[in-house]
Amino acid sequence: MTAVSALAVSAVLARLLQPSALGTYFLATSLAVTGAMIGNLGLHQTVQSTVAASLGLGDRPRARRLIEVIATIGVGCAIAAALLYLVLGRVIAVHLFKDRALLSVNVLVGAWIFFLAAQTLFSETLRAVQDLRMASVMAGALSGVLLAVSLLVLLVLRGSTDIRTAVAISVASAAVGGVAAGVVVAARARRLAARAAGGGVTVAGILGASWPQMVTVLAASRMSVIPLWIVSASAPHDQVALFGTASRVAFTVVLPFGLVTAVLPPIIAELWARRETARLEEVLRTVAGVVLLPVSLVSLVLLVFGGRLLSFAFGGFYGHGATALVLLVAGYWVNALAGACGEVLMMTGHQRTMMGVTLLSVAVLTAGCQLVVGPYGVNGVAAVTGASFVLQNALMMAAARRQCGLWTHADVLGAIRRLRSLPEVLRR
Repeated sequence: MTAVSALAVSAVLARLLQPSALGTYFLATSLAVTGAMIGNLGLHQTVQSTVAASLGLGDRPRARRLIEVIATIGVGCAIAAALLYLVLGRVIAVHLFKDRALLSVNVLVGAWIFFLAAQTLFSETLRAVQDLRMASVMAGALSGVLLAVSLLVLLVLRGSTDIRTAVAISVASAAVGGVAAGVVVAARARRLAARAAGGGVTVAGILGASWPQMVTVLAASRMSVIPLWIVSASAPHDQVALFGTASRVAFTVVLPFGLVTAVLPPIIAELWARRETARLEEVLRTVAGVVLLPVSLVSLVLLVFGGRLLSFAFGGFYGHGATALVLLVAGYWVNALAGACGEVLMMTGHQRTMMGVTLLSVAVLTAGCQLVVGPYGVNGVAAVTGASFVLQNALMMAAARRQCGLWTHADVLGAIRRLRSLPEVLRR
């Protein structure tokens, strides 16, 4: 739902803003998401692995204590990340990206960072306690739908807007989502157990587990953002809009993969804690096989009709992103084929291995994009991005097999055989 609303938001904004302003909006969004990742300090992954493991072992008081401590740390880190951006925002806007329009929304981006960080941490906490439906709503569906509807009303009433208004509405929507998620988490924590003593839950222990995950998650998520930044720093802003729209449409390929990130992390942590590796591999490969079927169908549609869809959804200018779209789709398809190899490493205590793989992939991506952006533009950047996804997933699959003894790649035939029993496979 989050990705669908993001696509709808992009389509409406393409009609509200000029291409250069839309490029600035995509850049501001990427900076807000990056700042939120830094502000989370990997705690949104730590809360999943630690709370899910505690609940799997029946220790509800410890699970509540973990939620309380991690939430306190997370809010403090989110405030610090927002303040840090306010200090560095001018340098980033003027000297790094040479974008005066971005400078005009610096304060708004700082607030955006705080609310996105809170929203992410609290929604992943809900996922850790197996409240998957509410987690999906709070992970961005609520704020995304609110943002899409608000912008659509603005389009109908005014027909156009400026970058400050677009960003301000985005921040307000994120604020609603973040506050609502915090209220729901507080209610769920109270239901777990009576307030517990420390029980070995320390700030140092949590931060020691979370910072490698922060580096890994930040680097992994930047696999799709670094190319946008390189285009922003090296090409006209209308090309940033072109690449940004192609990227958002290509991401629809992995919408079914949301099943993996929504359901599997706490299951992986729980089954790994119980040493039920055979069951875990069955779940991983079955889910990946089920996901690969719709991913392949969406990929085929975009490969054949991508240019027409871009022109229809965003306007004629954006049809020029068809080649970039095809190259990005190929990389995302491989990502789905590999399955939840990254989640396995993160949820089984191999965060440092995952960090090393991700940093290597990001280094290759960054160097490659810088080499091709000049002579080949957005198409060259898209090609390097797709190839980097392939490299990253190959390395993660190999690491999951070596470190955990688990294969994660899609078992399509097995998934078809077990399709009716998939809910039971996930519950067992």
